[in-house]
Amino acid sequence: MRVGLVTGAAELVAPLLKQLEQDVGAKPQLSSGAAEPLLALLDAGKLDLVLGPFAKDSPWQTGVAFGPPLRAMPSGDHILELKAAMRNGENRWIMAVEHASRAVTAEARR
Repeated sequence: MRVGLVTGAAELVAPLLKQLEQDVGAKPQLSSGAAEPLLALLDAGKLDLVLGPFAKDSPWQTGVAFGPPLRAMPSGDHILELKAAMRNGENRWIMAVEHASRAVTAEARR
């Protein structure tokens, strides 16, 4: 699976990557960078997943499918949510990522 990591998010999303690797049996090929270029690569089909902090009202809301938040992080006067972004229309993949996201957040709450 081709994964884009927003700079600074690698440590925060490691549990999700581990869960996905276990669930789907694929090793992640990681790229890192700023959110916008990574989301553009996702939209173009060159990445399968982008992980990082995104604004709740991101302009990408209609262009990609966001998974459930793993964590909320204050940033100035708004909240960023650490979550996964996937290509719209990849329903089976979206369901797998959402399932893994919920599993790791449930584990973190224990």
